[in-house]
Amino acid sequence: MSEREQNINEQIKAKIDELDLDTKITQVKEQAEKAFHQVKEQAGTFLAENREKVDEIIEKATTVIDEKTEGKYHDKVSKAKASFASGLDKLAAEARTGESTEASATTATATTFPAPAHTGEETPVADAAPSQGEDPNPWASETDKL
Repeated sequence: MSEREQNINEQIKAKIDELDLDTKITQVKEQAEKAFHQVKEQAGTFLAENREKVDEIIEKATTVIDEKTEGKYHDKVSKAKASFASGLDKLAAEARTGESTEASATTATATTFPAPAHTGEETPVADAAPSQGEDPNPWASETDKL
């Protein structure tokens, strides 16, 4: 590394320390997590109150997909619909019971899933131990397989 590059790196590190970016990033992350949980709670409440309407919309969407594809992907569409409905049920149940705990939130934010390789092969989901009472096959991972 040249002396000029080293000098620029030192200046950048000094500026990061001066601005206390680590603390600010942590604060932004915490605020984003709070906002996510609030939106999730509001969505769950809305869903619990309007489940029949949501189910109608999902049914119409799957019917249109089946019609447009002439039923070619009916099995996959049905699986996706079931997985989506299962996820919606969980979201609505959390809103009704208020079970959205920090432990499950930490698990949800700590669990990362790899991007698909786009090679035509299925990419396995990262091994993550589900929390107690949590479905080992979350609906999101099921829809990613489509």
